[in-house]
Amino acid sequence: MALSGKVFTEIEIRALPAKVYNIFRKQLKQIPDISPDQVQGARLLEGDWENVGSITHWEYTIGN
Repeated sequence: MALSGKVFTEIEIRALPAKVYNIFRKQLKQIPDISPDQVQGARLLEGDWENVGSITHWEYTIGN
């Protein structure tokens, strides 16, 4: 049985806005490498990493 829904959070990021935008726009697959304590994995299930409508599977820890 799978659990689905939306999770929202707020974090402080110390980086240039253009760099943050580039990560979320073109390098989503690298987030587990950037923050392994919070995001343990990400897999692309359908589509590609850069386009709207793609389906991804994320493995993450809440409340760490």
